[in-house]
Amino acid sequence: MVRPGHEPPAGWKKRFQYAAGEIQRVIGHGKNCRCRVLMQEAIKSPDATVQLIHQYGRGLLIAGQKEKALEVFKYNAQKNLATDKFTPNVGLARGYTAMGDTKKAITYWEEAIKNIPENQKANIKFYQGELDKLKSGK
Repeated sequence: MVRPGHEPPAGWKKRFQYAAGEIQRVIGHGKNCRCRVLMQEAIKSPDATVQLIHQYGRGLLIAGQKEKALEVFKYNAQKNLATDKFTPNVGLARGYTAMGDTKKAITYWEEAIKNIPENQKANIKFYQGELDKLKSGK
C-alpha cells in the first residue's frame, strides 16, 4: 500500500524512477506493499537503465532479500549484458556471493574486472579485493 500523498503522478504507469524511489523507501522500512509489484513491472520498462536495475538489486541485498536480488541481477544481465559487460557481472557476483555460491561469484567478479570501464578503474582495488576474499575463503 502506498501512503496517502505518495501516489504516482497522474498518468503514471511504469515510470522506473518513481517506483525505484518508492521501493527504496519501503525496503528501508521492511514493509511489503504493492511497490514490490510495481518495481517488478518497472524494471521491464524502457526507462529501466542497467544502473537503476543494479541499484534495485543492491537495495534488495541490503534488505536481506538475497534470492530476490539475484533474480534482479540475472534479469539485468539478460537485458543489458550485450551492451554493458561490467555492471551486470558485478551484480551477479554480488548476488552469488550473498547466496554462498563462491564458484559462480568468482567467475562473475573475474568477468567484471576484465571488462572494467574507464570510469570505474579508480575502484579496481575494491573489486579485486572482493575477488581475493572469495578466492582465499574469507
